[in-house]
Amino acid sequence: MLKRKTIKQIVVEGVGAIWFFLALVSTIVLIVLNCTPIYQYVIDKYQLSLITGLSAEKLMLNYKSIISYLQRPSGGYLELPDFVMSEAGMIHFADVKNIFLALYIIVLLFIVALGIFIVMKHQHKDKCILSIFNQGANLVFIVFGVLICLITFNFSNTFTMFHKIFFRNDYWVFDYRTDPVILALPEQLFMLLSIIIIVFLFVVCGLIKYTYYKMKKSNN
Repeated sequence: MLKRKTIKQIVVEGVGAIWFFLALVSTIVLIVLNCTPIYQYVIDKYQLSLITGLSAEKLMLNYKSIISYLQRPSGGYLELPDFVMSEAGMIHFADVKNIFLALYIIVLLFIVALGIFIVMKHQHKDKCILSIFNQGANLVFIVFGVLICLITFNFSNTFTMFHKIFFRNDYWVFDYRTDPVILALPEQLFMLLSIIIIVFLFVVCGLIKYTYYKMKKSNN
C-alpha cells in the first residue's frame, strides 16, 4: 500500500515543481538565445540582407551585440554598430535585458536551493527530487500545450499578448523609420525561436517523465 504524502511534502513538492518549471524554462530560453546559427538561418531564409541593406556578416555582428548586451550585468543602453536607435527603442532593450538577467537569477537560485536540498539529511530524497521534476514537467506540458494552441491559431496576437503581459509600456512597438533594427528582427525569427524552445522543453520533459515512471515501476 502506498504511503500518503504529508501536507508538508505536498507543499515542498508543489513549490519545488513551480521553481523547477521556471528554472527549466529559463535555462532553455537562455540556451536557445545564445544559439546564433538560428539567426544565420533567418538571415538567409528571409533575405534580411536585401531588406536591411547590410551584409550577413554585419547583421550577425549586430545580433551578437544585442545578445551580449542582454546578458551583460552592467547598466547603460544598447548601442549597435550599424543601426541608429530611438530613446524608446533603447529603453525597450533595457527592459528586455532586465528580464534576461532575472532568468539567470532564477536558474542560479534553483541550483543553490537544489544543492542545499541534496546535502540535507532527508528520507527518500531521490524520490522527492524526481517527483518535483515530474510535476514540473507536467506544468511544462500544460502551459506550453496551451501556448502551442495560441501560436497555431494566431502567432501575431500571441506575440502581442506576451509583450503586453511583460512590459508596462508600448516601447516594444517599433517604427522602422526611427528604429530600423526591427527590420533585422522579423516576427518569423521570434516564431522560430519559440518553436525551438517548446520542442526542446518537450524533449527534456519527456525524458524526465520516462525516467520517473521507469523508477516508479522498478520500486513497485
